[in-house]
Amino acid sequence: MSLMLVAVTLRVYARAIVVRTFGFEDWACLFAAVLNVGYAAVAFIALSGPGLGIHMWDMHIGDIMHESYFKTLIASQSLYPVVLLFTKLSILLLVYRIFWADKKARVMVWFGIAVNTIFYFITFVLTVVWCAPPAGGNPMLSAAKPSCQTDVHRMTVVQSGFNIGSDLYLVIIPIPLVAGLKMSWGRKVRVSFVFGLGLLATILSALNLYYRVLSLRTIDTSWAYIPVYICSIFELNIGVICTCLPCFPALFKTEGMKNLFSLRSWSIFSSISSSRSRIFKRSTEKGDYSDMTSLKDIQSSGKEPSLTERSLELRDHGYLAREQV
Repeated sequence: MSLMLVAVTLRVYARAIVVRTFGFEDWACLFAAVLNVGYAAVAFIALSGPGLGIHMWDMHIGDIMHESYFKTLIASQSLYPVVLLFTKLSILLLVYRIFWADKKARVMVWFGIAVNTIFYFITFVLTVVWCAPPAGGNPMLSAAKPSCQTDVHRMTVVQSGFNIGSDLYLVIIPIPLVAGLKMSWGRKVRVSFVFGLGLLATILSALNLYYRVLSLRTIDTSWAYIPVYICSIFELNIGVICTCLPCFPALFKTEGMKNLFSLRSWSIFSSISSSRSRIFKRSTEKGDYSDMTSLKDIQSSGKEPSLTERSLELRDHGYLAREQV
């Protein structure tokens, strides 16, 4: 949780202070972080209070006959799909911002946004309808309904399976786009590695699915739900951290960071710091992450490059950088 908060703070600083551009993907990430904290707080209350974290045969009826216990369970089940949605929207919007010039990328991003929004909205609504009590109602009676006891748990298993597929989709989208960029293989590997960190969230989604299935097959649900909550918290936090990583290179463009760190060693997405590099101010608007232009654009201008020119289609701060080797 602390690493997630640090990552989000650095992203907000990089985007709002350094780059001075705060887009929809940044708001989605910030909202996901706030909801993530809320979900972690609810999960902590659920695990530290009576009713969860102990075996069913060690539990007393008085441990769970509290409205607060059922309110906590309903709140955690309702928050989970919402946090997932905004985390994945942040990643998809970031990919759109970076690769907006590619038509296939735009189609894949909008497809991902539509599918994720529809699915998580449906799961959220079903959770509220099946489990949430009416105004002034008793949460214990609502949570005891068969729809909340059985249907919601089965739906969470389906949701975990969908999480695996959507996580893999988010990892796969940038791979062909990065492969088509005009830059060295070493740089392609580094860029792909940043996006590939989303596989950690995929692994945790798979573990979450495994433990949710186990919870359906055991009567000791109060104990079986401990790893479910743990995997969910780690999955959500890693997802938010992955959305922040591509924004970190902007931090190393500040004068203070340049004096402390080497831009060549730390920056993945910014231009290579070389005495032979020439930086030109862009005259056209291309986005917030673009600091290199493509070789195709150079050739279409009618000017034949005399030297090999490599490019990276990542928009950042409105500069056009051309490296000659």
